[in-house]
Amino acid sequence: ANNDAAGGIDMDAGTGGVAVDTTGALSLDSTATASNLTLTASDAGTTTLTIASTNTGAGVGVLDVDTDGPMDIDTATGNIVLDSVDAGAGAILPEDDSEDDLGADATRWSTIFADTLNYSAALTDDNSAGTTVSMGDSVTLDTVTVTANTAITDGEWNVTNAGVANFVSVGATTAGTGTFTTLIGDTVQSDTTVSFSTNSESIVNSVDDTFTFTSNDSAVTITAADADANVALTVTPGGTGALTLGTTGVSGTTSITLATDGTGTGEVVLPDGAISTAEIADGTIADADTNGALTGAALAADTLVAGDIATGAVTTTEILDATIAGGDLAADIALTTTGAVNFSGASSVRIPFGAGLATTACDAAGETGQIYLANTTAGAMTADKAYICNGTTWLLLN
Repeated sequence: ANNDAAGGIDMDAGTGGVAVDTTGALSLDSTATASNLTLTASDAGTTTLTIASTNTGAGVGVLDVDTDGPMDIDTATGNIVLDSVDAGAGAILPEDDSEDDLGADATRWSTIFADTLNYSAALTDDNSAGTTVSMGDSVTLDTVTVTANTAITDGEWNVTNAGVANFVSVGATTAGTGTFTTLIGDTVQSDTTVSFSTNSESIVNSVDDTFTFTSNDSAVTITAADADANVALTVTPGGTGALTLGTTGVSGTTSITLATDGTGTGEVVLPDGAISTAEIADGTIADADTNGALTGAALAADTLVAGDIATGAVTTTEILDATIAGGDLAADIALTTTGAVNFSGASSVRIPFGAGLATTACDAAGETGQIYLANTTAGAMTADKAYICNGTTWLLLN
């Protein structure tokens, strides 16, 4: 050991090294104002400065580094490696629980790499701009599990990669009671029930499309349910649009069944006049279908004869106004009841006319009362005269 020019101690042992061994404490102090204690390993090659606390006996060597001010560990190149247990598992711990920070608001770590991130209070986003939290990668299947009661209070958050997000409850503390304000997706899948909690709910499709309800092995049932066991179900198109049940074509609907309890009347209610002759298959109306209004065998296609209609079965209410044409009346119609035929509401009465008739056209009892207008002079008549038959001859009407 030599004193250097400034009064210090210069220790140089060459290649043999320097060993300081004591049975008591070893203290290296620099008490001068603004002075430093520097331990340096320097050489032209790669050098290592090792500060170790080892014990060859039964005890454990402890290295305690204390400072009254900040402590800087800095390296010009490379990394700083802290290993609590050499070639084994251990931990780097703060001196007291929940007291010290790792980094600060103005001096943050750039990236933290860890197999497991375990926190007991909160993960806080201190960034005023948009922040992205990435979990996993886009190659392998990653599972993110939140097992605690966790609230997401931000106004907007997105799950952008393809996959399934499973929620026990949304927007409520009790599982199954939460609701989405708006749910937008190409596919909405429910294992049991899709329900609404308030009135005037809608499932809206913004473009022309088809809603498909599928089942693996049985029919699909749409049921109206309410606190009242008896609740009506209404299926209605928009405005004056048509309602279609079933499809046409080779692969179309084979049948439509309307099922009821089978009791009472009015189980199928249709507007008056809703069924026309085009909706009734030919030859399908039997006597029993008309409650006795028809007699005889079942009607053949488009065939209705006098024997098929019971006397009095058709009244004036069953005949549509202005629907009886001339061809619907027989050549000779006899009024068998007494009384007057009132034509006072008619603007005119038209009688048969033509060339004058001979007396032989009025010589039978069945021709009595006939009225005829001759437009030519012929037979027993003069042109432009009206006549009435008395059963023997034509009498001129004044």
